[in-house]
Amino acid sequence: MAGLIVNRKTALQRGYRNYFSGRPCRDGHIMERDIVTKRCVGCKEREADLTRLEYSPLTGSALHRLQIKMASRERDRKVSTKDLVRKGDRVITKRQLHSEWEEERKDMNWLEVALATKAARLERKANRKLVLDLLS
Repeated sequence: MAGLIVNRKTALQRGYRNYFSGRPCRDGHIMERDIVTKRCVGCKEREADLTRLEYSPLTGSALHRLQIKMASRERDRKVSTKDLVRKGDRVITKRQLHSEWEEERKDMNWLEVALATKAARLERKANRKLVLDLLS
């Protein structure tokens, strides 16, 4: 079911344990959520790791390995494929795209920005229509 957007109500009817809304949780994870608690799987795993860290007698290298594992999990979850966009021949995050957009438009006044945004939107719409015409 990973990647398939199913709302909670439908998942309950089908008997799933988790559902995927496609929206990030409060910590920025874009992952499946638990049906009962509505918490994302990533937050539940992080809480389990923190509990294990708090109550287990880990010391030295075992403690260090757990901390590295937790940090890498968190880093991997922050940028998902839904956060990636294609710009020309490269793939970047939406945050990088927005930064580039702001950089291109920092010297424009609000009217020029509005017109440039409208032109880009119309161009995307025309490209979409062209692709649909080619497919049909």
